Formats: sequence, structure tokens, C-alpha cells
Amino acid sequence: MKFIGLVALLAPAVLAADFISILQEKCSDMPPNCLEIAKDVHQTGKRPNIVKDMAGLGACNPYYQKCIQRLSASLERRSADAAQENVVTCILQIQPDHFLFMANPAHAKIPFPAGQTCSLRDMHRLAHVVLSEGAR
Repeated sequence: MKFIGLVALLAPAVLAADFISILQEKCSDMPPNCLEIAKDVHQTGKRPNIVKDMAGLGACNPYYQKCIQRLSASLERRSADAAQENVVTCILQIQPDHFLFMANPAHAKIPFPAGQTCSLRDMHRLAHVVLSEGAR
């Protein structure tokens, strides 16, 4: 039982590194500040800095949308329409999504309803699909 607990604690850190690696590989033109926001909201064990993250999202959304297209193309799937409604809720959903996708990778293949997502969240979902299919 302790082993399972240890794996549950270590897996997010390992997958976070893979998540960032995929973004760096597939979306190499993403500015460092946008990559940093994606990394910050993805990290487990700490709360996202909503004020800082929201301030940067406007400038980063075009890069996240391009990254979504690239990740989708690498998976030969279309991405869900990434609406920008309720950005705070969207950012706060990324960490719970991460645990859901780790527990059941098939959930990452299900696009979010348009009103419940944003570019950053959809990019995170697609990165998990790439990770689960080994399509790097």
C-alpha cells in the first residue's frame, strides 16, 4: 500500500516533466512566459497563481491554440472549440483533470464541452492524450 502511495506522489512530477517536454517539442515557438504559465497551473501540490496566470493568458492564448492544433494534428484528431469563458474556473480545473487523466488516460480523449474549457486546459488534455498514446 505504501508503494502505491509513493507512486501516486511521484507520478505527477514525472508526468509534469513529460507534459512540458511535449510542449517544448511540439510547440517550440511558444514563448517562455506562456510555457511557464502552463507549467505552473499543471504542478500538483501548489495552488495556481490566478492573478498572475490570468494576466498572461490573453497574450498566450494564440500560442496555446496553435499548440492545440499541432497536438491535434499529431493525433489526427480535431480539438474541441476552446472557448475563453470563465477562465478562473478553467485554470482551477487543470490539476483535477491531471489526476483524472492519470487514473484513466481514456478520459483525456474526451473533449471538454465548449463552455467548460479554455486553450490552456484543452492543450493540457491533448498533451495527456499524446503521453498516453506515446505519439511523441
